[in-house]
Amino acid sequence: MSDIDVSTLGRELASNLKDILGISSFSGQEEDREEWRRKYWNDPVSWARDHIKWPVDSKGKTKFLTNYQQDTARRLVSNKRALMIGPRGNGKSALVSIFTIFFICTRDDFVDWKVLITAGGFRQVEKFTFPEIHKWARLLRWDRLGRKAWSTRDELMRLSLRGHTGEATGAACSDPNLIEGGHASQVLVILDEAKSVPEGVWDSIEGMLVSSGIDDREAFVLATSIPGAPSGRFYQIASQQKDEYISCEHLLL
Repeated sequence: MSDIDVSTLGRELASNLKDILGISSFSGQEEDREEWRRKYWNDPVSWARDHIKWPVDSKGKTKFLTNYQQDTARRLVSNKRALMIGPRGNGKSALVSIFTIFFICTRDDFVDWKVLITAGGFRQVEKFTFPEIHKWARLLRWDRLGRKAWSTRDELMRLSLRGHTGEATGAACSDPNLIEGGHASQVLVILDEAKSVPEGVWDSIEGMLVSSGIDDREAFVLATSIPGAPSGRFYQIASQQKDEYISCEHLLL
C-alpha cells in the first residue's frame, strides 16, 4: 500500500473513531462553529460533499449528486422556490432528503427553524419521504457536523426530526392551515409528488412566501413530482406559466 493510501486510511479511521466517540471537529470553540455556519449556510452542494459518506461504485468511483440535483439545490437557495420534475428513480427523493438535512444542520442552534413535509397523499410522506431521510442521516459524518448522531428515540423519529431550535414534521395536505402555521426565522416546505397537492395548499404556501424577507425571515419551497395531468396549479408551474418557480425542464418526460 502506498504512503498516500496509508494517509487516506488514517484519516478515515480517525473520522470513524470521532463518529463513535461523538468528538466534535469544532473542539468546543464557538468561533469555529460560526465560521462553519457562514461557509455552508447557502452552499448545499459543498455541504453534501463534505458531510456525507458517499458510496463507491464497482469501478471505485465515489458517487455524488448529479448535475441536475446540484443545479436544483443551488437554485432553491438563490430563488427560494424550485421544482424538480422527472420519472421515478431519477433522484428526487434523495435530493429532498439531502436538502432537508442540510437545511436542518446549517440552521439548528443558530436560528429558529421549521420544516414542513407534505405530499398529495400522506402515505408518500410516511412510507417514502421520511424513510429516505433516515437513510441519508445514517451516512452523515457527525464529527464534521460537530455533534453526536441524532437519537432515534427523541430526535430522528418516524415522522419528525427534532433539533434544538426547530422541528421537521410530516403534514397532511388536506389541511392548508398546517402550512400557514409554519412560522419561524427559517422555513422549508417540501411538496413531494406535488402534482397531487390541492390548490389550497399552494395558496397557503404563496401567502407564507410573501412574508419571507420581513425581519430577516426566509422561506424556501421545494416541489418534486413525476409529470401529471395538464391542469391545475402544478401544471401551471411546470409549464412555466408561473415563472417565480424555476423548473428543471430537462427532466420532463
